Amino acid sequence: KATESGDDVELKGATSSTEILEIIIADAQKASALMTWESVNKSARRKANKGAALALLAHVSAFQNDYAKTLIYTDSIINQASTFSLLNKGEVSDVFSNNDARENIFVITQKDSENESAAHTDNIFTTSVSFSTSSSISFPGFPFTVPNYYIDKSRLDKLYSQTDARRDDFFLKFDDGPVAIDNQAITDRFQLTKYTNFLFKNAASLGDLRAESNIVIFRLADMILLKSEALYQ
Repeated sequence: KATESGDDVELKGATSSTEILEIIIADAQKASALMTWESVNKSARRKANKGAALALLAHVSAFQNDYAKTLIYTDSIINQASTFSLLNKGEVSDVFSNNDARENIFVITQKDSENESAAHTDNIFTTSVSFSTSSSISFPGFPFTVPNYYIDKSRLDKLYSQTDARRDDFFLKFDDGPVAIDNQAITDRFQLTKYTNFLFKNAASLGDLRAESNIVIFRLADMILLKSEALYQ
């Protein structure tokens, strides 16, 4: 029946999380059974594939504290060495620039050539993370001199040692500036460079900036960490 007035509205309570998870599990189990491992490369890791379905099941089972199943699902992916492998030192950022990177399981691409790229908005909550974490000092044409999100040297040192490859792979100093939480003390400030895949549609004037970094949903490193959590539990 069509809803024609407020009297026709039928009020229903929210669907329980248990019921929602059961639907997700049923769909993902059916999908993983119907697809082969060849679907990973055939989908370019950016469409539905067997690995993506199993990764979803791994996360759902962990959410349900069913860690025995989490181990089964994570191992089913980890053991596919011919399809998935961790990237080497210096190549980790490829997961954000190349959807076919062997560490990726499922990503959402933002290719401008396919009308997927993200433009900048003036709202911090809707603009791309590429713009919120990058400085125009290092990347001329970007909207923020000081990124909305950055990390200072003292906190970066607590996260990564000076010799940790991830420090050079994912962080770049953009200036010496004040840090509010440290009473405006002047220190090295670093931007995140994971999401600095971009282009200017008007290259001559650095105009119409577009973000092209992959949005990584599932990757092999994620499955390894999830397995570790399951084993710990």
